[in-house]
Amino acid sequence: MHRGLIKLLSISLIVVLVDQISKIIVSSALVLNESIELISGFLNLVYIKNPGVAFGIFRNMPSSVRMPLLTAFSLIAIFLVFYIYIKNSKQNKAEALSLSLIIGGAIGNLIDRIFYGEVIDFIDVHIGAAHWPAFNISDTVITIGVAVLLLNLFFPALFQRKM
Repeated sequence: MHRGLIKLLSISLIVVLVDQISKIIVSSALVLNESIELISGFLNLVYIKNPGVAFGIFRNMPSSVRMPLLTAFSLIAIFLVFYIYIKNSKQNKAEALSLSLIIGGAIGNLIDRIFYGEVIDFIDVHIGAAHWPAFNISDTVITIGVAVLLLNLFFPALFQRKM
């Protein structure tokens, strides 16, 4: 197996494990909709379930439509990112890492959808009463992965070293 592919799968697996373990801990320690203040006026640990996607999009759609649609979308995204990784053998380390993070995050949230019908979110960042929508480890690594890909696209000199 290609050495880069082993790295991709290893990083993705670590992301999935950290994501799923964190969700198990939160769902075991808190009651649904419970919140614990970690940093006053800035960060709470919450336990919520999001049936939709980012910002609750599709949450009001009937489950019989939402579940197959979001599961299919997740699977297509995972396979598309995996395909991009396989086809682009010349990517630098930053690009390879970002694709690994995106795949791992997508799988982490897909596991939630398949087993629970919704995604467990628990990180609540806010400034006073203004709250950002709650998110989880998978959401975080997907965002980081996309940010690194964009930086790599617009500022390639930052990431010169090839794999």
